[in-house]
Amino acid sequence: MKLKKLQEQEIIARLTKDGLSCGEMLEQLTPEERNKYRNHILQCQGTNACIANNIDIIKQILDLGEDYIHAYLRQCRCVPEKDGDRDRTGLMFFKDIVYTQGRLGEIEKLKHYNLFEAKDEAEFFRFQSYKDDSEKNKIVETYIKGYNLYLESIKFLTYPAYKNFYKMYCRFRKIGVKQKIYLTYLKVLHKIKVYLELECEYGQLQK
Repeated sequence: MKLKKLQEQEIIARLTKDGLSCGEMLEQLTPEERNKYRNHILQCQGTNACIANNIDIIKQILDLGEDYIHAYLRQCRCVPEKDGDRDRTGLMFFKDIVYTQGRLGEIEKLKHYNLFEAKDEAEFFRFQSYKDDSEKNKIVETYIKGYNLYLESIKFLTYPAYKNFYKMYCRFRKIGVKQKIYLTYLKVLHKIKVYLELECEYGQLQK
């Protein structure tokens, strides 16, 4: 009995020590054990302090499933944004993985906990463009069809690099005449801006 208790104490100690120890311990636990100790995994101070330095922890949370993800995001929501406190929760890494993999269910959760803003939506499109910037990107298509985009995100799509995503937006969403004219104006403006930036860079290289 004492041995079992001691083993539990050791497990908890390793889970709450720091991000590296927590990640190593998680790999050794069975799914049942992970569930048993999930409060220690998600709420310990040590993990909060070190999680930004250990992306493996974020991957583990995503792999562990719905309950863990909800618990993690609830915890992130409680951390103030000032002075970079929220950054130490590893939320940035969580978002990067979610946007790259196109995990729309996790984006839905981020929205539920008010952790998804216009800049996040733009980042989602940016990460997806790295994977597939064509009109055949089904993840982006599903997102555009299913959600009303932030105005800032719509403007973001008028940059030349996202022309195919912009075409999707025009195809799947109803756009008024005034908005269409305004967005066309932005497209031309951004195209000129990108051209001038390239010309400037080329000029610098020639010096």
